[in-house]
Amino acid sequence: MKEHEDIMLDFSIIIPVYKVEKYITKCIQSLLDQTHQNFEVLLVDDGSPDNSIEIARKLVGNDSRFIFLEKENGGQASARNLGLDHAKGECISFLDSDDYFENSFLEKIFAVFKAQPNIDIVICGYQQVEENGDVIKKFMPVLNPDHEREDVLFAYENIDYNVWNKVYRRSVWENQRFIEGIIYEDKEILPRLLYKKQLYLLEEYLCCYVRREGSTMNSYAREKSVSSVLFIYREYKRFLESHYIYEQHCDYYQKAYIRFCFFRQLYMISSFSANYVDDCAYLMNRLDNTLITNSYVKQYYGLFSKQFISLILFKISPRLFKVIYELQQSMMKVIKGSK
Repeated sequence: MKEHEDIMLDFSIIIPVYKVEKYITKCIQSLLDQTHQNFEVLLVDDGSPDNSIEIARKLVGNDSRFIFLEKENGGQASARNLGLDHAKGECISFLDSDDYFENSFLEKIFAVFKAQPNIDIVICGYQQVEENGDVIKKFMPVLNPDHEREDVLFAYENIDYNVWNKVYRRSVWENQRFIEGIIYEDKEILPRLLYKKQLYLLEEYLCCYVRREGSTMNSYAREKSVSSVLFIYREYKRFLESHYIYEQHCDYYQKAYIRFCFFRQLYMISSFSANYVDDCAYLMNRLDNTLITNSYVKQYYGLFSKQFISLILFKISPRLFKVIYELQQSMMKVIKGSK
Protein backbone atom coordinates (compact mmCIF):
# COMPACT_ATOMS: atom_id res chain seq x y z
CA MET A 1 0.00 0.00 0.00
CA LYS A 2 1.21 3.51 -0.78
CA GLU A 3 2.01 5.92 1.96
CA HIS A 4 -1.03 7.62 3.47
CA GLU A 5 -0.05 11.05 2.12
CA ASP A 6 0.28 9.86 -1.50
CA ILE A 7 -3.18 8.40 -2.12
CA MET A 8 -6.54 9.97 -2.80
CA LEU A 9 -8.60 8.96 0.21
CA ASP A 10 -12.18 7.80 -0.24
CA PHE A 11 -13.17 8.14 3.42
CA SER A 12 -12.23 10.00 6.59
CA ILE A 13 -13.66 8.29 9.68
CA ILE A 14 -13.71 10.50 12.79
CA ILE A 15 -13.69 8.82 16.20
CA PRO A 16 -13.71 10.80 19.47
CA VAL A 17 -12.06 8.78 22.25
CA TYR A 18 -12.87 9.17 25.93
CA LYS A 19 -12.89 6.44 28.61
CA VAL A 20 -13.71 3.51 26.33
CA GLU A 21 -10.88 1.07 27.06
CA LYS A 22 -13.45 -1.74 27.43
CA TYR A 23 -14.91 -1.11 23.96
CA ILE A 24 -12.32 0.45 21.67
CA THR A 25 -10.74 -2.82 20.52
CA LYS A 26 -13.95 -3.95 18.82
CA CYS A 27 -14.43 -0.48 17.33
CA ILE A 28 -10.94 -0.37 15.81
CA GLN A 29 -11.03 -3.99 14.70
CA SER A 30 -14.20 -3.31 12.71
CA LEU A 31 -12.20 -0.77 10.69
CA LEU A 32 -9.16 -2.98 10.25
CA ASP A 33 -11.53 -5.64 8.90
CA GLN A 34 -13.24 -3.39 6.36
CA THR A 35 -13.44 -4.89 2.88
CA HIS A 36 -12.85 -1.40 1.43
CA GLN A 37 -9.37 -0.31 2.51
CA ASN A 38 -8.93 3.22 1.12
CA PHE A 39 -9.64 5.34 4.18
CA GLU A 40 -8.11 7.27 7.03
CA VAL A 41 -9.21 7.13 10.65
CA LEU A 42 -8.86 10.22 12.81
CA LEU A 43 -8.75 9.10 16.44
CA VAL A 44 -9.27 12.19 18.58
CA ASP A 45 -8.06 11.78 22.16
CA ASP A 46 -10.47 14.01 24.09
CA GLY A 47 -8.27 14.05 27.18
CA SER A 48 -9.14 10.45 27.99
CA PRO A 49 -7.76 9.52 31.45
CA ASP A 50 -7.69 5.75 30.87
CA ASN A 51 -5.76 3.45 28.52
CA SER A 52 -8.06 3.80 25.50
CA ILE A 53 -5.48 5.49 23.29
CA GLU A 54 -2.70 3.09 24.28
CA ILE A 55 -4.93 0.14 23.39
CA ALA A 56 -5.76 1.71 20.02
CA ARG A 57 -2.11 2.47 19.21
CA LYS A 58 -1.07 -1.07 20.00
CA LEU A 59 -3.87 -2.51 17.89
CA VAL A 60 -3.16 -0.47 14.72
CA GLY A 61 0.62 -0.69 15.01
CA ASN A 62 2.34 1.06 12.09
CA ASP A 63 -0.79 1.36 9.95
CA SER A 64 -0.45 4.92 8.64
CA ARG A 65 -4.16 5.16 7.90
CA PHE A 66 -4.77 5.67 11.63
CA ILE A 67 -3.98 9.21 12.75
CA PHE A 68 -3.98 10.22 16.41
CA LEU A 69 -4.98 13.75 17.44
CA GLU A 70 -4.89 15.13 20.97
CA LYS A 71 -6.88 17.82 22.75
CA GLU A 72 -7.98 18.79 26.23
CA ASN A 73 -11.27 17.28 27.32
CA GLY A 74 -14.07 19.30 25.79
CA GLY A 75 -16.71 16.79 24.79
CA GLN A 76 -17.69 14.85 21.71
CA ALA A 77 -18.66 17.89 19.63
CA SER A 78 -15.27 19.56 19.98
CA ALA A 79 -13.48 16.26 19.26
CA ARG A 80 -15.48 15.74 16.10
CA ASN A 81 -14.81 19.32 15.02
CA LEU A 82 -11.07 18.78 15.41
CA GLY A 83 -11.38 15.66 13.27
CA LEU A 84 -13.29 17.58 10.61
CA ASP A 85 -10.55 20.22 10.53
CA HIS A 86 -7.98 17.52 9.67
CA ALA A 87 -10.06 15.25 7.44
CA LYS A 88 -8.74 14.66 3.89
CA GLY A 89 -11.17 12.05 2.57
CA GLU A 90 -13.69 12.61 -0.19
CA CYS A 91 -16.41 11.32 2.15
CA ILE A 92 -16.85 11.89 5.88
CA SER A 93 -18.04 9.30 8.38
CA PHE A 94 -18.33 9.31 12.17
CA LEU A 95 -18.00 6.41 14.57
CA ASP A 96 -18.35 6.52 18.35
CA SER A 97 -15.52 4.67 20.04
CA ASP A 98 -17.82 2.20 21.82
CA ASP A 99 -19.68 1.28 18.61
CA TYR A 100 -18.62 -0.50 15.42
CA PHE A 101 -19.36 -0.96 11.72
CA GLU A 102 -20.15 -4.15 9.85
CA ASN A 103 -17.13 -5.21 7.77
CA SER A 104 -18.78 -4.29 4.46
CA PHE A 105 -19.90 -0.81 5.60
CA LEU A 106 -17.42 1.25 3.57
CA GLU A 107 -17.55 -1.00 0.51
CA LYS A 108 -21.33 -0.75 0.21
CA ILE A 109 -21.42 2.99 0.91
CA PHE A 110 -18.67 3.62 -1.64
CA ALA A 111 -20.58 1.68 -4.30
CA VAL A 112 -23.54 4.03 -3.90
CA PHE A 113 -21.43 7.20 -4.15
CA LYS A 114 -19.56 5.84 -7.16
CA ALA A 115 -22.72 4.79 -9.02
CA GLN A 116 -24.68 7.97 -8.21
CA PRO A 117 -22.50 11.12 -8.28
CA ASN A 118 -25.50 13.32 -7.45
CA ILE A 119 -25.95 11.75 -4.00
CA ASP A 120 -24.75 13.92 -1.09
CA ILE A 121 -25.53 11.65 1.87
CA VAL A 122 -25.99 7.90 2.19
CA ILE A 123 -28.10 6.68 5.11
CA CYS A 124 -28.25 3.10 6.38
CA GLY A 125 -30.02 1.14 9.08
CA TYR A 126 -28.47 0.27 12.44
CA GLN A 127 -28.73 -2.29 15.19
CA GLN A 128 -28.74 -1.57 18.90
CA VAL A 129 -26.75 -4.34 20.53
CA GLU A 130 -25.74 -5.54 23.97
CA GLU A 131 -22.06 -5.44 24.90
CA ASN A 132 -21.83 -9.13 23.96
CA GLY A 133 -23.19 -8.40 20.48
CA ASP A 134 -26.76 -9.66 21.01
CA VAL A 135 -29.20 -7.57 19.00
CA ILE A 136 -31.72 -5.61 21.08
CA LYS A 137 -33.56 -3.90 18.24
CA LYS A 138 -33.10 -2.63 14.72
CA PHE A 139 -33.92 0.71 13.11
CA MET A 140 -34.33 1.32 9.39
CA PRO A 141 -35.00 4.94 8.36
CA VAL A 142 -37.88 5.68 6.01
CA LEU A 143 -36.71 8.09 3.35
CA ASN A 144 -39.35 10.18 1.63
CA PRO A 145 -37.93 11.91 -1.46
CA ASP A 146 -39.73 15.09 -0.42
CA HIS A 147 -38.77 15.05 3.25
CA GLU A 148 -38.00 18.79 3.40
CA ARG A 149 -41.55 19.61 2.42
CA GLU A 150 -43.20 16.96 4.54
CA ASP A 151 -41.12 16.79 7.72
CA VAL A 152 -38.10 19.06 7.70
CA LEU A 153 -37.44 18.61 11.44
CA PHE A 154 -38.02 14.82 11.58
CA ALA A 155 -41.00 15.36 13.90
CA TYR A 156 -42.22 11.89 12.99
CA GLU A 157 -38.76 10.30 13.47
CA ASN A 158 -38.81 8.49 10.14
CA ILE A 159 -35.19 9.61 9.87
CA ASP A 160 -33.10 9.36 13.03
CA TYR A 161 -30.85 12.10 14.39
CA ASN A 162 -27.61 10.08 14.55
CA VAL A 163 -24.65 11.30 12.49
CA TRP A 164 -22.91 7.91 12.55
CA ASN A 165 -25.28 5.89 10.34
CA LYS A 166 -24.86 8.45 7.57
CA VAL A 167 -21.89 9.12 5.29
CA TYR A 168 -21.42 12.54 3.71
CA ARG A 169 -19.55 13.97 0.78
CA ARG A 170 -17.06 16.39 2.28
CA SER A 171 -18.85 19.34 0.59
CA VAL A 172 -21.77 18.79 3.00
CA TRP A 173 -19.53 19.89 5.87
CA GLU A 174 -18.36 23.15 4.30
CA ASN A 175 -19.20 25.91 6.82
CA GLN A 176 -20.80 23.34 9.13
CA ARG A 177 -19.55 22.32 12.55
CA PHE A 178 -21.03 20.82 15.70
CA ILE A 179 -22.20 23.20 18.40
CA GLU A 180 -19.93 22.78 21.41
CA GLY A 181 -21.10 22.96 25.00
CA ILE A 182 -24.43 21.19 24.51
CA ILE A 183 -25.59 17.59 24.54
CA TYR A 184 -27.69 16.13 21.71
CA GLU A 185 -25.34 17.82 19.22
CA ASP A 186 -26.34 15.29 16.55
CA LYS A 187 -29.94 16.39 16.91
CA GLU A 188 -28.97 20.04 16.52
CA ILE A 189 -27.01 19.63 13.31
CA LEU A 190 -28.81 16.92 11.32
CA PRO A 191 -31.77 18.94 9.97
CA ARG A 192 -29.34 21.59 8.74
CA LEU A 193 -27.06 19.01 7.12
CA LEU A 194 -29.82 17.15 5.34
CA TYR A 195 -31.80 20.17 4.17
CA LYS A 196 -31.85 20.42 0.34
CA LYS A 197 -29.40 17.51 0.01
CA GLN A 198 -29.74 14.47 -2.23
CA LEU A 199 -30.20 11.48 0.06
CA TYR A 200 -29.96 7.75 -0.57
CA LEU A 201 -31.22 5.03 1.76
CA LEU A 202 -29.11 1.87 1.76
CA GLU A 203 -31.53 -0.65 3.24
CA GLU A 204 -29.04 -2.69 5.22
CA TYR A 205 -28.11 -2.72 8.92
CA LEU A 206 -24.46 -1.72 8.71
CA CYS A 207 -23.87 0.10 12.03
CA CYS A 208 -23.93 -1.34 15.54
CA TYR A 209 -24.77 0.92 18.46
CA VAL A 210 -23.67 -0.60 21.76
CA ARG A 211 -25.93 -0.03 24.75
CA ARG A 212 -23.73 0.39 27.78
CA GLU A 213 -24.10 1.55 31.35
CA GLY A 214 -23.08 5.12 32.12
CA SER A 215 -23.72 6.54 28.64
CA THR A 216 -25.42 9.92 28.24
CA MET A 217 -28.51 8.06 27.00
CA ASN A 218 -28.85 6.31 30.39
CA SER A 219 -28.49 9.29 32.70
CA TYR A 220 -30.10 12.67 33.33
CA ALA A 221 -28.39 16.00 34.01
CA ARG A 222 -31.20 18.52 34.47
CA GLU A 223 -29.63 21.85 33.59
CA LYS A 224 -27.57 20.50 30.70
CA SER A 225 -30.39 18.46 29.22
CA VAL A 226 -33.09 21.13 29.39
CA SER A 227 -30.87 24.02 28.32
CA SER A 228 -29.53 21.96 25.39
CA VAL A 229 -32.89 20.90 24.01
CA LEU A 230 -34.35 24.40 24.33
CA PHE A 231 -31.30 25.86 22.61
CA ILE A 232 -31.75 23.36 19.78
CA TYR A 233 -35.35 24.33 19.22
CA ARG A 234 -34.52 28.02 19.25
CA GLU A 235 -31.94 27.25 16.58
CA TYR A 236 -34.47 25.20 14.61
CA LYS A 237 -36.90 28.09 14.61
CA ARG A 238 -34.14 30.49 13.58
CA PHE A 239 -33.14 28.10 10.78
CA LEU A 240 -36.70 27.88 9.45
CA GLU A 241 -37.15 31.65 9.67
CA SER A 242 -33.84 32.38 7.95
CA HIS A 243 -34.96 30.22 5.01
CA TYR A 244 -38.40 31.84 5.04
CA ILE A 245 -40.13 28.52 5.60
CA TYR A 246 -41.29 28.79 9.23
CA GLU A 247 -44.96 29.28 8.36
CA GLN A 248 -44.76 26.34 5.97
CA HIS A 249 -43.28 24.06 8.65
CA CYS A 250 -44.86 25.54 11.77
CA ASP A 251 -46.86 22.37 12.49
CA TYR A 252 -43.73 20.19 12.30
CA TYR A 253 -41.88 22.59 14.55
CA GLN A 254 -44.67 22.50 17.14
CA LYS A 255 -45.00 18.73 17.08
CA ALA A 256 -41.23 18.25 17.34
CA TYR A 257 -41.07 20.74 20.23
CA ILE A 258 -43.84 18.92 22.11
CA ARG A 259 -42.27 15.53 21.49
CA PHE A 260 -38.66 16.33 22.40
CA CYS A 261 -38.81 19.28 24.77
CA PHE A 262 -41.69 17.92 26.83
CA PHE A 263 -42.39 14.23 26.37
CA ARG A 264 -38.82 13.04 25.74
CA GLN A 265 -37.53 15.04 28.71
CA LEU A 266 -40.41 13.82 30.90
CA TYR A 267 -39.68 10.19 30.06
CA MET A 268 -35.99 10.70 30.79
CA ILE A 269 -36.78 12.35 34.12
CA SER A 270 -39.14 9.49 35.00
CA SER A 271 -36.51 6.89 34.12
CA PHE A 272 -33.29 8.40 35.43
CA SER A 273 -33.84 11.40 37.70
CA ALA A 274 -33.08 11.18 41.41
CA ASN A 275 -35.15 14.34 42.03
CA TYR A 276 -38.27 13.65 40.02
CA VAL A 277 -40.64 16.32 41.37
CA ASP A 278 -38.02 19.09 41.34
CA ASP A 279 -36.86 18.18 37.85
CA CYS A 280 -40.43 18.16 36.52
CA ALA A 281 -41.00 21.62 37.98
CA TYR A 282 -37.69 22.83 36.53
CA LEU A 283 -38.67 21.58 33.08
CA MET A 284 -42.18 23.06 33.11
CA ASN A 285 -40.91 26.46 34.27
CA ARG A 286 -38.67 26.68 31.19
CA LEU A 287 -40.88 25.33 28.44
CA ASP A 288 -43.12 27.31 26.14
CA ASN A 289 -46.30 26.20 27.87
CA THR A 290 -48.48 27.71 25.17
CA LEU A 291 -47.51 24.59 23.18
CA ILE A 292 -47.81 22.01 25.98
CA THR A 293 -51.60 22.02 25.98
CA ASN A 294 -54.40 19.49 25.65
CA SER A 295 -55.44 21.12 22.38
CA TYR A 296 -52.06 20.83 20.65
CA VAL A 297 -51.32 17.33 21.91
CA LYS A 298 -54.76 16.13 20.79
CA GLN A 299 -54.22 17.82 17.40
CA TYR A 300 -50.86 16.15 16.75
CA TYR A 301 -51.34 12.79 18.46
CA GLY A 302 -55.06 12.16 18.80
CA LEU A 303 -57.57 12.01 21.64
CA PHE A 304 -56.81 8.39 22.60
CA SER A 305 -53.06 8.54 22.07
CA LYS A 306 -50.46 7.60 24.66
CA GLN A 307 -49.24 11.20 24.58
CA PHE A 308 -52.64 12.76 25.26
CA ILE A 309 -53.37 10.36 28.12
CA SER A 310 -49.87 10.98 29.52
CA LEU A 311 -50.39 14.74 29.50
CA ILE A 312 -53.73 14.43 31.29
CA LEU A 313 -52.21 12.17 33.95
CA PHE A 314 -49.23 14.49 34.39
CA LYS A 315 -51.49 17.52 34.83
CA ILE A 316 -53.59 15.68 37.41
CA SER A 317 -50.47 14.64 39.33
CA PRO A 318 -46.83 14.26 38.25
CA ARG A 319 -46.45 11.55 40.89
CA LEU A 320 -49.42 9.63 39.50
CA PHE A 321 -47.90 9.82 36.03
CA LYS A 322 -44.60 8.44 37.31
CA VAL A 323 -46.30 5.49 39.06
CA ILE A 324 -48.19 4.55 35.91
CA TYR A 325 -45.13 5.12 33.71
CA GLU A 326 -42.98 2.84 35.88
CA LEU A 327 -45.72 0.19 35.90
CA GLN A 328 -45.91 0.35 32.11
CA GLN A 329 -42.12 0.02 31.78
CA SER A 330 -42.09 -2.97 34.13
CA MET A 331 -44.83 -4.66 32.12
CA MET A 332 -42.88 -4.03 28.88
CA LYS A 333 -39.81 -5.70 30.38
CA VAL A 334 -41.84 -8.72 31.40
CA ILE A 335 -43.39 -8.99 27.93
CA LYS A 336 -39.99 -8.71 26.24
CA GLY A 337 -38.49 -11.23 28.63
CA SER A 338 -41.20 -13.76 27.86
CA LYS A 339 -40.58 -13.69 24.12
